Amino acid sequence: MKPERQGEIVRGFDGKKVLVVGDLMLDHFVRGTADRVCPEAPALVVNTRTAGCRPGGAANAAANFCSLGASVSVVGLVGGDGEGDRLLEMLRADEVDVGGVVVDRHRPTTTKTRIFAGETLVVRVDREFSDAPGECLRAKLAQNIATYRDIDAIFVSDYRKGVVGEEIMDEVRGRNILTVADPKGADFGLYYGVNAITPNSSEVLQAAGIALTGWDHEDHACRTLMATHGFEAILLTRGSLGVVVFDGVNSRAIQLTQYSSVASATVNVSGAGDTVAAAYTLALLAGASHSEAARVGNLAAGVVVGRTEPRTVTLDEILAKHGEGSMRFEIGHYYRHTTGEEFSIIGRMKTTMWEETVVAETAGGVSTSGDCFDSRLLAVGDDEGAAVNFVEISKKEWMKNFEEQGNVDQDVSGHEPENRQASGAGQG
Repeated sequence: MKPERQGEIVRGFDGKKVLVVGDLMLDHFVRGTADRVCPEAPALVVNTRTAGCRPGGAANAAANFCSLGASVSVVGLVGGDGEGDRLLEMLRADEVDVGGVVVDRHRPTTTKTRIFAGETLVVRVDREFSDAPGECLRAKLAQNIATYRDIDAIFVSDYRKGVVGEEIMDEVRGRNILTVADPKGADFGLYYGVNAITPNSSEVLQAAGIALTGWDHEDHACRTLMATHGFEAILLTRGSLGVVVFDGVNSRAIQLTQYSSVASATVNVSGAGDTVAAAYTLALLAGASHSEAARVGNLAAGVVVGRTEPRTVTLDEILAKHGEGSMRFEIGHYYRHTTGEEFSIIGRMKTTMWEETVVAETAGGVSTSGDCFDSRLLAVGDDEGAAVNFVEISKKEWMKNFEEQGNVDQDVSGHEPENRQASGAGQG
């Protein structure tokens, strides 16, 4: 996918109206140091330094949609407790509409507390009640979904904490709009009628009843589930291995690790699934195909996978990443590839709406992309992140290379490249 198309899709996120339905949670992080063992048991003693909270579960999905420029509303449950109040306060601060949230005073707000010693997760403590709410509350949740008529899409975030059941899904299916679900559990039949689902590897294997692991089994599981339940597409998240999209015709593997920011950091995919799903859904709303939307979702995840805690990603960060993964080589500018090959751009020839042939001058002569000069070194708008292998250099550096090769007096191109002021370091 060309960088112009990526930018067009991402800029189309702004103002899209999304209703997030599902299990709202509060994520609590406690960080400290551990230099001794508890005398009562073989357990670390963590001396707390910092603590904080952020939205989790469906609330994290809502926060991701909001940070990407969407107008977001949520339908779900919280308990009648301080954690629920805090979660609603954080969502309101993110400008999320919480008018569809129901307070259940007979259950706690689902809270997950993670305790770290340094960067090591020592233990996670969950406080939750996973049974389905009573009939009256289920009816109220469905009624709240029905009140949101002026929306572009529904995103179902199911963590099997009781909110997402038949009543909810019946109401979701009754809308003639884009619907995407992040599923859980062994029965994906609950989600029939949605356009796409965004499970991970273990979830599709469980839903397909496959006990073995590995790509061949995941591929078979996804195709089986699509045929059985009629999904238009499955966006499979595979942790640090990236994502694969199944659109009923093709599957296309896209690796998170293709991006340079990830290559230089420890890959931490915690929370990246919500980022992928939100960007994927908004891309579909912006007119992208499932394959294009998967690439945009993966691009968004590339921003967050190197972080130690889950965090949302913004439109500006995706556009910056989009710029990092592609380069428009400018006439009259000079570049060096990681192989040491240096070249200048002396011309461009339009071939199709999206394709261009670049004419380059190297120490060895003049060539075009796809000709004797290695086309990988001249990938224009390359969507595999190849452009991160280039740096722009000065004319002086370029001439020094020619001089060392004895070519300084040879005008192999027939004209001197125009020495323009660089604009944006060649980034497009």
